[in-house]
Amino acid sequence: MFTDQVEKSDAITATHTLTFQSLKFSFFFPEYERFLGKVHIMDIGLSRHFEKTEKAAFELLELNQITKLIIKRKAFSHKGDYGHAALVAGSKGMMGAAILAAKGCLHAGAGKLTCYVPEEGLNIIQTAVPAAMAKTGGKKNKDITRIGADHSVIGLGPGLGRNNNEKELLEDLFSKNIPMVIDADALNALADNKKLLKKIPEDAILTPHPGEFDRLFGTVSNRVHAAVEAAIKYKVYIILKGKNTCIATPEGIGYFNPTGNAGMARGGMGDVLTGLLTGLRSQGYSAKHSCLIGVYLHGLAGDLAAADLSEQALQPEDVIEYFGRGWRLVG
Repeated sequence: MFTDQVEKSDAITATHTLTFQSLKFSFFFPEYERFLGKVHIMDIGLSRHFEKTEKAAFELLELNQITKLIIKRKAFSHKGDYGHAALVAGSKGMMGAAILAAKGCLHAGAGKLTCYVPEEGLNIIQTAVPAAMAKTGGKKNKDITRIGADHSVIGLGPGLGRNNNEKELLEDLFSKNIPMVIDADALNALADNKKLLKKIPEDAILTPHPGEFDRLFGTVSNRVHAAVEAAIKYKVYIILKGKNTCIATPEGIGYFNPTGNAGMARGGMGDVLTGLLTGLRSQGYSAKHSCLIGVYLHGLAGDLAAADLSEQALQPEDVIEYFGRGWRLVG
């Protein structure tokens, strides 16, 4: 078994795997899961100081690392101190995605949220998420021209649908140069109009699952390396979702996430993550810190919920409800 790449020839199917000092890169590939069994890390006495000071191309996130990034809320503060997020989401039959993203954003701690939805979704979002403001961008969310400088971040894509106007919408929103989280149908629109990749605002956060990643950047043998290369090229953050989600950064480092479980492999979980990232960015967290905290907290809440409810029964709404417990652990 190779430690730094996927081996496609015969390999032992182990019950236990012993690895020296740290997890190996290949352990994070789904192709190896059936071969590993239970993994044990064996300490062979290498200097902890060396491990902490030596720069690595890939790192595994840890709880104490996330805790250090949390910004404490001030006692003397008001909603304006925590940003005004915009969420462009929803379409006929997919307003649930907009609702999940909106709730994720508010549970992240955003001070204010305005949801831009199509006309037919206006009453739905106002009823389901009363804490959020709502505006309509027209019948197909075409006329979103009112998103201005008063918004601290734009979350774009959950349940947006394919209305043949996505190219114009992306061009308009990219020109505003507001921090951005891009997901779902907004990523599909980028895949259909790849010239727009060069127009994405710096430090934007892209959250593709493997299929969306392949449509954006092509089918490759190693998505993790390709994600890091794309993050460097376009100066963005790419969250490659899956088991041990990888956060690829424009400085060329990839961060693997240890939280999360198979119960989160269902529709709607990505919408919750998009909302969470949007809410963090709204409060003034950097793009990098929003990614690290958001991905870790999303998985942690999923683990806490699954422990009580089971992986089989776990739903996106459960993860949102467990954000509070997650915040207590990381903050």
